[in-house]
Amino acid sequence: MCPHRPATTERFGHEHEELEATLWHDNGADTSGEGTIVTGTVNVYDDPAFANPSAWDYHLTAGSAAIDAGVDAGVTTDIDSDARPMGTGYDIGADEWGKWVYLPIVLKDHAP
Repeated sequence: MCPHRPATTERFGHEHEELEATLWHDNGADTSGEGTIVTGTVNVYDDPAFANPSAWDYHLTAGSAAIDAGVDAGVTTDIDSDARPMGTGYDIGADEWGKWVYLPIVLKDHAP
């Protein structure tokens, strides 16, 4: 994801970069600087809808444009060790969004 800043070869430390499944948001310009940046076929221009970026919480929320918009990069778990993919496709970024249902455990004593 490249929110609020353009992708630059200086930022990544190489003269040539290839980006695939990139979510661009509020950048002004997508790329800048010396070198070559090649964007792939999956480029999403929308809000990542992070949970609370001011508190460094970059988990996705239900309205995120990153949900099911990524590609299979060979990564089977996300930053929280949750399985990937969880929906109809892979999410862009380090977090895989999913709905969790917590059910209570009910124990009954079935004495003979």
